[in-house]
Amino acid sequence: MSAALPRRAGQWIVGEEDLANADRILVCFPHAGAGASMYRPWRARMPASTAVLAVQLPGRETRASEPLIDDAREAARAISQAIVTARRGERAWPMAFFGHSLGALVAFETARTLAEEGEPGPHILFAAGRRAPGLALSRPLLHTLDDDDFVAAVRELGGTPPGILEDRRFARFILPMLRSDIAMTDGYVLSPGPDLAARIVTLRADGDILASRAEVEAWADFAPVGQFRCVVFSGDHFFVRHAQQAVIDLVRSEFSPD
Repeated sequence: MSAALPRRAGQWIVGEEDLANADRILVCFPHAGAGASMYRPWRARMPASTAVLAVQLPGRETRASEPLIDDAREAARAISQAIVTARRGERAWPMAFFGHSLGALVAFETARTLAEEGEPGPHILFAAGRRAPGLALSRPLLHTLDDDDFVAAVRELGGTPPGILEDRRFARFILPMLRSDIAMTDGYVLSPGPDLAARIVTLRADGDILASRAEVEAWADFAPVGQFRCVVFSGDHFFVRHAQQAVIDLVRSEFSPD
């Protein structure tokens, strides 16, 4: 059972200062093992009219001392509350979510939580490198393996950026976080929930063995009729990092007015 989670917006999201000159919001959700800093370069590459907020889960970066969380819905409840607080009553602002891998799942659950609470959700959900919710795992459970087998399995799947597990001292720090994040995926079961009003744009790489074409295109089942698009990039599971500018350009063209 996860510990009780603090609800202040400043803990769960980073970048609220961008709201001062903005009239729309892009909320970014990191992949397993990553923190809000992976989206820091996006802030300089998006229009000033778009506030780039990044989700910061417990146990990493500025929240390194806090207990980890391994339940996507629990995270979504806290994140949705943080978003409502950050908007400061500006309910009409257009909003988009961008999530990579695990981040796409948490973004989806956050959008559903906002809908359940009667709060405006995202106009667009960008889901990158992630099979659609509800599809069965195409791999064995990983989070229960011992450290050696866990590292070997994650490395074989390409589930972490290259080299991140090679440094043993750094690996000891990141392993608990990575294991907790993967437990979110391993233990996730799609539950009944509200339909999303958001248009869904999926992004996948042609060499991503963690998210096949069919698995990514199944996101269409969660979008309003005619409101789904799938964009294919070259690369592996971490194309969002390798093709960062191309990904940002896509988000700008789909969401930003300028």
